[in-house]
Amino acid sequence: MHAARNPISSRQRLSRRRALLAAIAVLSVGVALSIRIMLRSYSSARENFVGYPAAPISSHPEQTGIPGLAAVSFPTPGGRTVSGWYSTSRNRAGVIVVHGTHSDRSSQLVETRLLASAGFGLLAFDWPGFGQSEPDGEVRWGVKERAALTAAIDWLITQPDVDPNRIGGYGMSYGGMVMGQVAARDSRLNAVVLAAVPTELNAQMDYEYRRWWLLSALPARRALRDAGVTDGAAPMTELVAQIAPRPLLLVTGDQDRVVPASMTQTLYEAAKAPKEMWTIPGAGHGDFGGADPTAYGARLTRFFRTALLEWPRGADTAPVARAPAGGPR
Repeated sequence: MHAARNPISSRQRLSRRRALLAAIAVLSVGVALSIRIMLRSYSSARENFVGYPAAPISSHPEQTGIPGLAAVSFPTPGGRTVSGWYSTSRNRAGVIVVHGTHSDRSSQLVETRLLASAGFGLLAFDWPGFGQSEPDGEVRWGVKERAALTAAIDWLITQPDVDPNRIGGYGMSYGGMVMGQVAARDSRLNAVVLAAVPTELNAQMDYEYRRWWLLSALPARRALRDAGVTDGAAPMTELVAQIAPRPLLLVTGDQDRVVPASMTQTLYEAAKAPKEMWTIPGAGHGDFGGADPTAYGARLTRFFRTALLEWPRGADTAPVARAPAGGPR
C-alpha cells in the first residue's frame, strides 16, 4: 500500500512544484511589465517639463513658403533671449502664436501660414528652453513662461506696422494654458484662441495616462510634482472668465487623446460672452489643420478678422492697451 502511494505523491509534488514555478514566472513578468509601464509613464509625463530642440526649419524661415517671414528675437525681463519668426502686418493687426510641449514654433506652422497669408502680423516664438530660445531655469509653464509671453506682447506693440489695440493671441495646449493666464490680466490681448487647453494638470495627466489606470496615472502625477509645478496660478476655469469682454474662441478635436474635448467644454461653460467653442470632427491633439484644412483656415481667420478689424474703433470705443499692474510675474 505504502509503496503504491509513493509514485503518486512524487508526481503530485512535481506538479505542484511546476505550478509554483509557473506562478512565480507569471508574477515576475507581471511585476516587470508593471515597472516598465510605470517608468515609461513617468518619463513621458516628465518630458512635458523639459525643453525641446529646434527643428531644422526654424533656422530657415525662407523654407516655410511664407513671404517675408523673418527671424526675430527679444529679451525677457530676466535678460534671456527669446527667438521667433515674424511676418509683417498688412492690415495693422498682429497675432502671437505659441506652441505646446515636445515642440518649437515650427509645430504651429499651419496657424502661422494661415494668419500671415490673411494679412495679420504674425509673431511665433519658442518658449524659453525650447527651440532656439535661451533656457531660463526649469520648464514649469508658469511664471517665466508668462514673463516671456508678456515680453512678446511688449515687442509686438512697438512694431510700426501694428496697431497696439489690434493684438490677438493663439495658444496651443500647455502654451495655451499660459496664454490664458496672461490674457486674464493683460488687456492688450484683444482676442484669444485657446486650442486643446487643459482645465487642470492633474486631471489632464489622469486622462492622458489612463490606459493602465493607477500604474500609469500615478507615475504621471509624480512627474508633475517632481517638475515643481506649484506657482499658484488660478484655475483655468477662473481665468477664462476674466478674458471677457474680449472675444474668446476655444478649439478642440473629438479624437484628442491628450486633452479631452470635455475639458474644452468645461472651459467654455466657465467663460463669459463673447465666446465660441468649436469641436473639429476627426481632429486629434493639435491636428486641426490636418483634419479639416479649409474649415479651420476659414474659422480661424474669420475670428481674428472680426475681433481685431471689424468692430467699431472710434475714440469712444477703442480700448486702451495696457500691461498688467506690477509688470510680469
